[in-house]
Amino acid sequence: MGYDRPPDTLLAQRSLEITFDRIGGRTVLRTDAVVMWLPARPAGATVPDSVTRIALVATPGGQSGPRPLRTVTLPTVTDAAAIARMVKLLNGLPMAGDASVSCFDTGASLRMSFYTGNATVPAAVVDAAAGGCGGPS
Repeated sequence: MGYDRPPDTLLAQRSLEITFDRIGGRTVLRTDAVVMWLPARPAGATVPDSVTRIALVATPGGQSGPRPLRTVTLPTVTDAAAIARMVKLLNGLPMAGDASVSCFDTGASLRMSFYTGNATVPAAVVDAAAGGCGGPS
């Protein structure tokens, strides 16, 4: 018998598993609980709303050998509505947990550098893996 609760802003997974068994004429009850916490997002781990452009650099997958890998510079995003959607999307993602997982890696990635005004140094940088279970970091 098991119980699951839907994820919320604090807990990604909540489940309770209850099993019964008869051992030597006695009933034994076992209860297992699984909880996966979502870490709180620190103030410095957000993309500012004041972003005016996003520079995109892609690293195609399937490359092998020593670095540096071949990269492709994509057109810079300057459309205010597109930038606002991207900032909202990224700031709404949950923080990555510290669980250790094994994933297939294609080697493909996208680096998004977020600039405000005429700044030459990005206000935020997001690296997203395009394979396996890698996500933005």
